[in-house]
Amino acid sequence: MKSGLQLILLGLLLIGGAREGAVAEEQMYSQYEPTPVFPFGRANPDAPAEIRQFDFLIGSFECDSELFMSSRGEFVPLKTRWTADYVLNGWAIQDKTWNSVLSATSIRIFNTKTGQWEVTFFMQPYLQSGVWHGGRVKDDMVLSKEMEDDDGVFTSRLTFSDISDSGYKWVSEYVRDGKVFHTTWKIACERD
Repeated sequence: MKSGLQLILLGLLLIGGAREGAVAEEQMYSQYEPTPVFPFGRANPDAPAEIRQFDFLIGSFECDSELFMSSRGEFVPLKTRWTADYVLNGWAIQDKTWNSVLSATSIRIFNTKTGQWEVTFFMQPYLQSGVWHGGRVKDDMVLSKEMEDDDGVFTSRLTFSDISDSGYKWVSEYVRDGKVFHTTWKIACERD
C-alpha cells in the first residue's frame, strides 16, 4: 500500500512538473503579447531593430479619412478607428482599421533577408487582400505592390507621413510611370 501511494505521489509530482514546464514554455512564446500591464504588447528585444520603425503606429487612434467610393465617383468622409498591437510575441505588428463602411487588418513583419517590411492586408466587406513591401524613405514609411489594370502594370503605393508621437497621415495611391493617377484613401490620425 505504501509503495502504491508513493507511486501516485510521484506521478502527481511529474504531472505538476510537466504542467509548470508547459506554462513556462507558453510564457516564453507570449511574454511580449498584449497584457493588462502592456495593452498593446511590446517589441521583442530579439526581433530585428527595424521593428521599432513602426512604434508610431502602436496604440489607438481616432482618424479622419476620405475613402474614394467608385460607385459614387467621389471621396466620402468617414470617422475611422485605427489600432495597432505587437503580436507574434513582439516580432510583428497587427493593425486594425474600421469605420461605417469597412473593416481591415494588416500584419507587418520585417524580413531580414530582403531588408524590407512585408505587410499582408485584408479588408471586408469588399474582399481585398495583398502583400506590400517597403520601408523607411527619409521620414516616411513607404510600401508598394505591383498591380495590373486594362492600361497595364501600375504600383499601389501606401505612404505614412507627418509621423509624430501624436499621430500620422496615411495615403493610398496608384502610380504609373512615376506619376500618381488615382488616390484611393487619405487618412489623418491623432493618438487617443
